[in-house]
Amino acid sequence: MKSRTLLVSCLALMALSTAHAQNSPTPAQPAAPTPQRITLGVSDIKVLPALAAAVQQYGTANSLDRISQALDSQLIAALSANNKFQVVSRSDLASVLKEQGLSQSGNVDPNSLIQSFKLAGAKVILVTTIDNFEDRTETGYFGTAGTAQNRKVTLSCVGKIYDAQTGNLTTSTNYQLTDADVRNNPSNIVASGGNWADNLLINLTRLMAGKIALRTTDILYPAKVIAKTDNQITLNRGDGTGIAPGQVWIIYAPGKLLIDPDTGENLGTEEIAIGKARITAVTPRTASAELLEDRGVTLLNIARQDTTAPAPVPAPAQ
Repeated sequence: MKSRTLLVSCLALMALSTAHAQNSPTPAQPAAPTPQRITLGVSDIKVLPALAAAVQQYGTANSLDRISQALDSQLIAALSANNKFQVVSRSDLASVLKEQGLSQSGNVDPNSLIQSFKLAGAKVILVTTIDNFEDRTETGYFGTAGTAQNRKVTLSCVGKIYDAQTGNLTTSTNYQLTDADVRNNPSNIVASGGNWADNLLINLTRLMAGKIALRTTDILYPAKVIAKTDNQITLNRGDGTGIAPGQVWIIYAPGKLLIDPDTGENLGTEEIAIGKARITAVTPRTASAELLEDRGVTLLNIARQDTTAPAPVPAPAQ
């Protein structure tokens, strides 16, 4: 009798435990991290006054106007395409400030670009200035064989990044391209109609926009190691960011905080090279690489392209 009573008690206890387990809420899964994108203000393209006067004298003002207008839209497109920034362009400012009720409030100084972008939510501001432009045609004379013309174009820009909160200049970079850069990068030639002279300006502008966008991204969001399995690592760089199979990248670990002894300014963190990797594959969002050297590579290490390594040889056309 006692055994039967004990059995019934055990069965009842098991039933209660099962019912409690079924009614218990399922443990909540950790939420995916919210993407954190820097709001980047991008000013319209500026031209040095002295350069504007010079191109008028040499009759190339029309070419410079085409480049400055195209570079404005191409740069916005290149920065938006890398999915790292919330981009606010100069043309967006009026509508953004109007939505925030600031355009007529008297709080916006129309002469203060940085203040306007700051009110629009920008954390950093990119100001690009064209400081040199040459567009000339050279004619060669070959006796009875006739003549030949060759167009030479040079474009130089300065990209400055400002902290919108303080207004301080944080980084200034010079970019230079020539017609040879376009001819040596056939993948940048996108137009098939029209003449070569027109296409040259289009593709030179497109190449410059990509160069500025890549450098800006590397400054504000350097590439990082996001996965490591044996001798393979994955970087958070994908199509359209300048990364390509065959490139060699150097992996860095953070070191000591660097302080300028003269000004006391924070210069960032020391970067210690701890490995090298060769890019093996690139997807729309990431890149895979094989470690060539590994002296402690781990997650979130910074990666930068080794510009001293030989350029990868393009795959032969099929």
